[in-house]
Amino acid sequence: MCYDALCKSTQFTLDYSEADFLDAEYDFAIFNHHPTVNNWINEDIVKSYNKPTFCVVTEVTFSEDVIHFSPKYFTHYIVLDPTVNETSAIHAFGRPLEDFQISSSESETTSVPNIFSFGFATYGKEWHKIVESVHNEFDNANIHFNIPKATYVPQDMHDNIINSIYDECGKIITKNGIHLKITHDNLSKEELINLCSNQTINCFFYNRQHMYCSGLAAVTDQAISAGRPILVTGDRTFR
Repeated sequence: MCYDALCKSTQFTLDYSEADFLDAEYDFAIFNHHPTVNNWINEDIVKSYNKPTFCVVTEVTFSEDVIHFSPKYFTHYIVLDPTVNETSAIHAFGRPLEDFQISSSESETTSVPNIFSFGFATYGKEWHKIVESVHNEFDNANIHFNIPKATYVPQDMHDNIINSIYDECGKIITKNGIHLKITHDNLSKEELINLCSNQTINCFFYNRQHMYCSGLAAVTDQAISAGRPILVTGDRTFR
């Protein structure tokens, strides 16, 4: 998403690469860095490059050191959070939402509301709160959660959270007209946006206030692009 936004510049030309090395022929380099994924990037490689380097920061901490989880050997930091305080090296960027053709069949007159949420099985998302709210407000509703297995989420963690969702939501639903479906489909971005576009509302009830850091939640990118109503908590990940 950052590349798609930056490559439109008339001031420079960008190439995109997923290679695990730094090509010295370029005048500068931008890294989509994550502390647990891009482990090949190290201080020796970056400093030997001897040209400007930019680190894309997605895990932002709630402290004066907003780039706490990013290595300190980059020249500049692109922080995907327009609320952070900028310095000569830290640059606040807005969220680069993408534009897709949407094929929505949802009607404003739908008699039974369709409530959707999606994301990976990680902590602090409180899926059962969505079910609880729907159950309190409606006698008839279709709830759909799509929770695919994430590459960097351990299998036992994924299974435990899925089982917990089934258990917590099963205790809440007592009305015959409330139906919950949980799928685990790996959807393309276009498929996900179109799925969101066919819902009455897309909901994300995160509760991560106790966590030390939080980037901006990525799920809202697709939900906003879908052009349908969206409901989120006041959690800082949605700031």
